[in-house]
Amino acid sequence: MYKVFSDGACKGNPGPAGIGFVIYDDDGEKVYECSTYIGEGTNNIAEYTAVLEAIKVIKQRLSEDTANGNLTGKNEKVIFHLDSELVVRQLNGIYKVKDPTLKKIFFKILEELKGMEYEVVHVPRDLNKVADRLSKRALNVINSAY
Repeated sequence: MYKVFSDGACKGNPGPAGIGFVIYDDDGEKVYECSTYIGEGTNNIAEYTAVLEAIKVIKQRLSEDTANGNLTGKNEKVIFHLDSELVVRQLNGIYKVKDPTLKKIFFKILEELKGMEYEVVHVPRDLNKVADRLSKRALNVINSAY
């Protein structure tokens, strides 16, 4: 099982946006972290993009594990932890996604999740500090360029 903590941040809404996520394995060991500037966007675009990019990393890891014969089956479930209640409710089908840009990312996420066992859960911000820090760090990189 993998645990993903993800977050998105932007300065202004819309404005420069960054994503951050960290992936832990069954043993609680950090196996990957990401802090990336994604250009101009809204906070929700950043939140969704963080989830999408985390899924891509996990799928790559699972693919490599399978190719190497290291897949034990214990890492196949993924639990996503987000502090955006809106995005959690949308990904769980409780709320509809109305924004056309978010819809595109939403459907990409659903496509990437096909065949995966997963859960999307809401966590308070204080339990998502690492992902929050990574998403904000991405903004600092772009800010230092000016």
